[in-house]
Amino acid sequence: METNVEMIEKEEAYPGKIITPPVVFIAGENYQIVFETDITGLARVRVGDRTYTDNLNGVVRSSDTFHRVIIPCDVLDQAGSYTVEFAHIADRKPYRPQSGEFVTETRRFFAPGKNPSVKMYMLSDTHTRVDAPSVCAEYFGKELDILVLAGDIGNSAKDIDLVKTIHRIAENVLHGEKPCAFVRGNHDTRGKYAEFLPSIVGNIGGNTFFTFRIGNVWCVGLDCGEDKIDSHIEYGDIADYTSFREAQTAFLKQIIENKAKEYEKEGTVHKVAICHIPFTIIKHDFADYIYNEWTALLNEIGIDVMITGHCHKILYYDADKFIDESKTVANFPVIVGARMSDDPLSLCDTKDDEFTATAIEFFDNGEIDLNFTNSKHEIIKSVKVK
Repeated sequence: METNVEMIEKEEAYPGKIITPPVVFIAGENYQIVFETDITGLARVRVGDRTYTDNLNGVVRSSDTFHRVIIPCDVLDQAGSYTVEFAHIADRKPYRPQSGEFVTETRRFFAPGKNPSVKMYMLSDTHTRVDAPSVCAEYFGKELDILVLAGDIGNSAKDIDLVKTIHRIAENVLHGEKPCAFVRGNHDTRGKYAEFLPSIVGNIGGNTFFTFRIGNVWCVGLDCGEDKIDSHIEYGDIADYTSFREAQTAFLKQIIENKAKEYEKEGTVHKVAICHIPFTIIKHDFADYIYNEWTALLNEIGIDVMITGHCHKILYYDADKFIDESKTVANFPVIVGARMSDDPLSLCDTKDDEFTATAIEFFDNGEIDLNFTNSKHEIIKSVKVK
């Protein structure tokens, strides 16, 4: 049997390893590189001659196995590579704590928006499936600029392994070399690890709603939270999405006030909204007063298209489509873009080895090409958005 001293020495000698490879999330004007190690310790990312740390108010964190390091987009775009670094620290002493040797891993990074068009692939509602959705998202090959994960990627957040579906798909498709935008779905809110989610995906100040820019494409990500009233028995008094949605109303108004630095910034050609739930076409009596205001504000911004999931269908709704007299009419088309089948007309929506999702290409002349593609890279339906 090992003595306590031998166990401590062994712990101090073991350097640890990276067990969940780095994912480069985008939120606002920053990338957020997230990776996981098998033991706790210090994490940092080296870009060129500068090192960025996983810190909280200046204190470098050492008590977690998940690490999130924030780097300005323009810095990483120009550098073209980054190195994640991790060191175990056996005892965080108040004075002279000592860390072990740093374990490192270097990845290339390809700045998006350098090609004549911006190529985006959107997955949603994978519900813990990894292989078929990953194959779908390889549709553009090496020309892909960004992967959008638009919610319900794991079936719930009841355990960390389900949440890590986000990272498995991102690694399969992007290999840490291109950015990923994660927009939360309602199933991502369910379970004890839902509270932990903002620490391992891109966000701004813990908020799962934000804007970001890829080349000539400006995007706003919105988060409806759950799809039922907060008092529903299913949630057991742990839901407060009403105030969360109201905060996003204020957020959209702030965007409009700051439009010169947001969607009217020089070089912007396209304006895109991303939200898991297609709130413009689904009737929710408990929240439509908020969603109607969101629609009106997105109309004011002049959104070109909204990308959604949730319905497990492949649908395209034209702009100005009248849905219900209680709903504000959207002046923009809406995509519902993912299904668990290679055939959108199939009666079965639960095929583990099949998937259909959405490839979108944005051109400098303002045109948008939309293709629903399956795991065989067949085009199921094409739409040209003008």
